[in-house]
Amino acid sequence: MSVMVVRVDDKSDNEIVVVVVVVVVVVAAAAAAVVVVAVASEVVVVASSSSSSSSLLLLSLLLVVVVVVVVAAAAAAS
Repeated sequence: MSVMVVRVDDKSDNEIVVVVVVVVVVVAAAAAAVVVVAVASEVVVVASSSSSSSSLLLLSLLLVVVVVVVVAAAAAAS
């Protein structure tokens, strides 16, 4: 009986570890996406200062898409 309890506890601990890893991966991917968008927006602003607002809007939408895809992938993995 005690062996069964230990196995159940081990399983729940593993699930908690998986959830923590997924959260860390999602946060890291979001941070990387923010850095990429920030660098890309700086390059776009330097390249063409006249259409910077539309380019920033496009990059913001791209960031939202990246975050949604990462969150969906993490949810599917868990």
